[in-house]
Amino acid sequence: MQDDVLQKLKTQLADSKGIFKAKERTTLAEQIQQTEKKISTKLDKLPDILKEDGYPDVQAFMRTFREMESVVEQYNRYLAEWERQTSRKSITADK
Repeated sequence: MQDDVLQKLKTQLADSKGIFKAKERTTLAEQIQQTEKKISTKLDKLPDILKEDGYPDVQAFMRTFREMESVVEQYNRYLAEWERQTSRKSITADK
């Protein structure tokens, strides 16, 4: 939301210039405020969600996440290698 929605709204607000776009600017400013409140609320809830899942804090979750990310990457490398080997075997078997 921070990178996509909020940035688009701020860009639209910056692009809405002129006398006749005052209502549009007001609406966009309100949408920006609401979006910022939603982001703040979600960021406030994040530690509680992590604690419910058994993580003491965000750093512990991120450590676990990074470890699992490396496990998944290694699995994908092994899988790609296995697929290359099995495709070679099937090509030689067809000949």
